[in-house]
Amino acid sequence: MKQLLGYTNKLTVRQQDEITFNISAKPDKVFDAQLVKLINGDMFSGAAAYKETEIAASINGSYPGRHQPIYQGSCIIIDDASYMDRLDEFTLVIDFMPTTPVFAEQHLIGRWDDKNKIGWALYVTSEGLLAFSVSDKDNTTVLCLPECMLNANHWYQVSVSISTIENSIFLQCNPLGSYGAYSSPDSSVIGPIKQSQLDSLPPLMLGASFGGYDKKSRIIPSGCFNGRLEAPVIYQGMLTENELSLVRAGCRPQVLAGKLIADWDFSIGIDTRRITDKSSNKLHGYTHNMPLRAVKGKSWNGKTLDWTCDPSQYTAIHFHSDDLYDCGWLADITYQIPDNLISGIYALRLRQADEEEYLPFFVAAPKNKPQSDLAFIVPTYTYMAYGNNHMIEDGRRASGVSKEEQYRTPSVMGPGAY
Repeated sequence: MKQLLGYTNKLTVRQQDEITFNISAKPDKVFDAQLVKLINGDMFSGAAAYKETEIAASINGSYPGRHQPIYQGSCIIIDDASYMDRLDEFTLVIDFMPTTPVFAEQHLIGRWDDKNKIGWALYVTSEGLLAFSVSDKDNTTVLCLPECMLNANHWYQVSVSISTIENSIFLQCNPLGSYGAYSSPDSSVIGPIKQSQLDSLPPLMLGASFGGYDKKSRIIPSGCFNGRLEAPVIYQGMLTENELSLVRAGCRPQVLAGKLIADWDFSIGIDTRRITDKSSNKLHGYTHNMPLRAVKGKSWNGKTLDWTCDPSQYTAIHFHSDDLYDCGWLADITYQIPDNLISGIYALRLRQADEEEYLPFFVAAPKNKPQSDLAFIVPTYTYMAYGNNHMIEDGRRASGVSKEEQYRTPSVMGPGAY
């Protein structure tokens, strides 16, 4: 696995702009950095030879290497869940659709500290079963539904009620939609459930658990979920079966308004990172690592394929354990583009021992000051969209064809193919 990696904070810069290079390398060893202008990036085909030109720059030189980890996985983080502190009873209902139920421990919602194994969490076990855990430093209580083996791409609704007063947890899971509407048998556990298992907890998270903080004080997601979540709601107290039936049906009874802790509606702010709580407590949050929004919920009726026409049909969010928006790495090198660096395609070439890495970027001409009679348009949106697409490379590996042979063959997509 490559240990010399990096990225820039910008794709396109102009003279006097600053660009940073965020780099992960073998620790305790230096790496060399050299600014180059890329003349031709074709390394494999016979159409043309690879060519670069080294550029004299203030950032050229040697730098100490350091390892910077990548924390993948999307989730929702609730900014301030302190309203839930000291709660001795609550009832939670949430709809979910797992896509890889037999995968790893995947958290749906909770305030679970994965490092210290304390808090509470509703999650899918690595065997594809639904479970709920509460734990403090001394005791852990786990409730599992062994009869409820989850199926991929099926919608389910789960409700859990927990009471430290009655020392009890009740967990129920029902399949939704065309897969049936039967109710699974209630599973329950009686004590010991202590208040300390619900106190002094990490942030409330959906789609992952709390794995600590990175060097930029951002939350590290752990136990990330693959699938969709929709319509999570939390009430204070242990709801009766009649009350719970109304909530499961999507109602928010006025008689329970005084008990409503949080009611998150994912159809609000679909085109943003904001997560809105419609309750008066305003337990708003935000998405982390860009989960997919504007996806079909459990009640999608097919009347529109455009979420802007009816956001209520797209009330789910799809999470992935390998989602990644920004690694959040610290900057290792900062470069101010000098006035004499003409527009073109450049890269910072990194070398450490036998490893090499290029961090490309584009220098555009000054605004309203063309430097040439000919304009070359760089398709940066396409560059971003396909930069991490491994479809062709995966196909090459599956077929056993070498890179050299792949790019020498005119019939495939590659440099010099057309």
